[in-house]
Amino acid sequence: MFAPAHSFPGLATALLAGALAGCATLGQPQPEPLAQRHARLQALCATEPQPSDQALGKALSLSAEAVGRWRDARSLDADQICRLPQGRLARSLARAKKENVTGSSEEMREFIELFHRDAQGRIPDDGLARALDQRDSLIMKSRAKAGGIGSWSSVGPDVVAGRVRAILFDRGDPTRVYLGAATGGIWISTDTGNTWSAVNDFASSLTISSLAQDPNDVNVLYAGTGEWVAGFRGVGIMKSTNRGASWTRLNTTDPGANSCWRFVQDVATHPSNSSMLFAGNWCGIYRSTDGGQNWTRVHQLTNSRGNLGVGWRILFSPTDANRVLAATSGRQVALSTDGGASFTAIQVGSTVDDIWLKRVNIAWSKSSPNIAYASVNEDSGDIYKSIDAGATWTKMSNPKALGNQGEYGNTLWVDPTDASTVIVGGIDLHRSIDGGATFSRISDWSRQYYIVQGMYSAHADHHVIAHHPGYNGSSNRTALFGTDGGVYRADAQIVTNVQGWQVSSGGLVTTQFYAVSGSKGPAGLAVMGGTQDNSTFILSPQIGSSWRQPGTGDGGPGYFDPAIPTQVYYSTQYLNVARWNVVTDAWKGICKGITEATKPDPDRGYEPCGPDATQKVNFIAPYIVDPANGERIFAGAASLWLTEDARTGAQPAWRIIKAASATEGYISAVTLRPGNANHVWVGHNKGEVYFSSDALGSTPTWTRATGLPVSPNRIVSSIVFDPSNTSRLFVTFGGFENGNLWTSDTYGSTWRDISAGLPTAPIYSVAVHPTRPNVLYVGTEVGLFVSEDGGSTWNTQNNGPAATLVRVLFFADSQTLIAGTYGRGIWQTTPYNMPPTIDVVEFYNTNLNHYFVTGGAGEIAIIESGGAGPGWSRTGDQFKAYGSPAPGAQPVCRFYGNPAIDPATGLRRGPNSHFYTINAAECEFVKQSDPGWVYEGIAFYAYPLQTGGVCAAGQVPVYRAYNQRWQVNDSNHRYTTSLATYNQMVAQGWSGESVVICGAGN
Repeated sequence: MFAPAHSFPGLATALLAGALAGCATLGQPQPEPLAQRHARLQALCATEPQPSDQALGKALSLSAEAVGRWRDARSLDADQICRLPQGRLARSLARAKKENVTGSSEEMREFIELFHRDAQGRIPDDGLARALDQRDSLIMKSRAKAGGIGSWSSVGPDVVAGRVRAILFDRGDPTRVYLGAATGGIWISTDTGNTWSAVNDFASSLTISSLAQDPNDVNVLYAGTGEWVAGFRGVGIMKSTNRGASWTRLNTTDPGANSCWRFVQDVATHPSNSSMLFAGNWCGIYRSTDGGQNWTRVHQLTNSRGNLGVGWRILFSPTDANRVLAATSGRQVALSTDGGASFTAIQVGSTVDDIWLKRVNIAWSKSSPNIAYASVNEDSGDIYKSIDAGATWTKMSNPKALGNQGEYGNTLWVDPTDASTVIVGGIDLHRSIDGGATFSRISDWSRQYYIVQGMYSAHADHHVIAHHPGYNGSSNRTALFGTDGGVYRADAQIVTNVQGWQVSSGGLVTTQFYAVSGSKGPAGLAVMGGTQDNSTFILSPQIGSSWRQPGTGDGGPGYFDPAIPTQVYYSTQYLNVARWNVVTDAWKGICKGITEATKPDPDRGYEPCGPDATQKVNFIAPYIVDPANGERIFAGAASLWLTEDARTGAQPAWRIIKAASATEGYISAVTLRPGNANHVWVGHNKGEVYFSSDALGSTPTWTRATGLPVSPNRIVSSIVFDPSNTSRLFVTFGGFENGNLWTSDTYGSTWRDISAGLPTAPIYSVAVHPTRPNVLYVGTEVGLFVSEDGGSTWNTQNNGPAATLVRVLFFADSQTLIAGTYGRGIWQTTPYNMPPTIDVVEFYNTNLNHYFVTGGAGEIAIIESGGAGPGWSRTGDQFKAYGSPAPGAQPVCRFYGNPAIDPATGLRRGPNSHFYTINAAECEFVKQSDPGWVYEGIAFYAYPLQTGGVCAAGQVPVYRAYNQRWQVNDSNHRYTTSLATYNQMVAQGWSGESVVICGAGN
């Protein structure tokens, strides 16, 4: 997740260059521009391919010690530093500035947990399991197509997958591979890991940390759930008895009964005994001797404060099932010589009191069972070796592969045919061929997406390595590597950082989106969003047919410029906002002046938001681009910031329009009242909601919304308006509890809770159907839910984007619902399967003084070509309807005046005019009882009036006026969407018949 962020070719040299040049503040020296330091670095590297820390420091205006700390934190060697483009150099320096034991993973975890905390500040250990059970109960009574949703399709992205925590080759079929994604569930490959398919999307948990298979029955598998370093609690251990097709929870590992099971880092099966299982969880090592029916803790770590340590990995000796080795936290391993009944702790690094930190990973040599290795989170990554089957350990080397995030990424592998070949993975992969004495880098995050001299490499941040069951050290040396960017394949013995890597993530859509936005027009869907460790993904027909990315790192909200479809605004952590024209590659960082955004690190040349920025802002911060004016951006930090010149030119000017408050926390949600950028609503980390009706003024006033459940521990996750009724809005809250969805029909004067019937889980988003205002779609921690009665009752279904976290919901047009998920990418559906709309066009004939409407494209063409006679022209009035049956719409009957001659009068029986009605009774009456009209069939399909004679929100009222000339057989009706036109006709003597049809739009 936390590899140094970087940019794409073309963008790389521009990315952050201007923003990172630095600027002086009163009383402070101006830091030397990064461009000059980068130029000196290039000159140095041209003459010294492997410059020393002292030489690098001189080129970059850093001390040799600072260079050393930087290289250790980011797991860099001199060659990598020499190849860094200017933008990536700056970002890498910045990512190293936080030198705690967990790196940025701690910041991400804290941000995720903001949404999980209830009003008391707690995260219930059984909160997820309880919410999933409630969802299952709701499924039993839900309609098959709740909310009109029949089917979903994945939008992607399919170019880079999300974080992979577990890979397991099937014992009985080497072409069958199982994969566990961080929040994306379990996937299966039947072609040795080239392509993947999701299984059991609605399992008890989609946060998968580990996988294991029964030694005797290939149909039985186990999955450990929960991911502590990312803040996602699990449901204990899940079991499958049908080779992964379906999964159920082991009730004996319920976190509600024993909180130790909220995070299960590893599950291990005995080499031959199906009844014996082991688990490494939040409290140590557990063992079951009856297939998981009962568990006993067989090893725990405690410190002076009574804290328990974490079990990370469990391995059996390749030749002695009584000898079991466990990796734990606290820089310890634990050894059992009695089949896991008891363990002895062994310190393999320096003693640490924070025993739930300082992770260790282990690997056991299959070819030399007395040899084992340990990767220890100390000094950016130490390697230890045992030559007596885990009894004693010796430090071999310090390859620094873990950098400053050894809790997050720490994997280890030994070649099964050669005990001297070892691979350790953290930020990058390093390989030793001399038993751990020395290591060389075999992957390079700085090459991960790009062609550099014709060479690719693997994604950053490594979590698991699994070799093919047929690995023999010669003809088969295939291994799969699980990273923050999906799966990679390589020959484990010869792959290098510049050649031999293949992406092996076909079909694996597990991207974790924090935010998504977009729209759908005639050319197709344009969508973009910020993700965990994969920056921002952009897909638009205006910029091509493939996904684009402006960089890596964690991406925040992003928006298309409403007037320039090839230009986007995107962000990374802590409100680091930038502007990018994807076609011209023109780039500009635009957060300078937001003094609460990303804080600077002048010593390392990183000042994207200016030298005074204080980073008083959420990890992923909200901001919004005015859809009516791309120059205007509202950005939420501790304060609310506004710029009105974001689109072009130099650095935008930012000003505070809502001051920070210590009692409200940072701003967590920002939205605009549709059509009026003066009306702005904001939500805060501590539950407060405020609104202003003069936000664009020089001194805006803000009013706190009362009647909502304010708690200093409960975050406001979103504020959403009904686009067709701007007095109606919704506020959602985090926390595994009730009352997370509130609505107001009075622009915030009064509120009501409509969460009854929903699972007690965090709610992240709401979408209102554009033409069915009573149909609501809600995104929660455990999937998507639908109400068709304005929130009185709720349904869900077992299809679509799975029971994963649905972070964003919105309609891209009047029919297409988009769901952005944190673990399954982006999805789309067309609720109620609405057919395309047609334009019903009005014409006027000057000779007849008649009006006529038609939705037939052929008929429109005939009239406009003169084929219907002279005198016809468009009035400019039209409305949308459907040319075929549509859910909720009703047929509109069309009649024409009977042209037959009445023998008694010698005149036509009916007028030379048309009449339309959506009223079924009126249609039938005219058919049967009025000889003056001839039924011509169904003209189109539109919506009927609701009770009270009004159209539903989002629908267009169509008025009917009648000229009252029936006495002279010259009846004519006018159908108009304009109330002014209707009133004008009435003033001219026409009879007003009010609204008779509701159109699907203008």
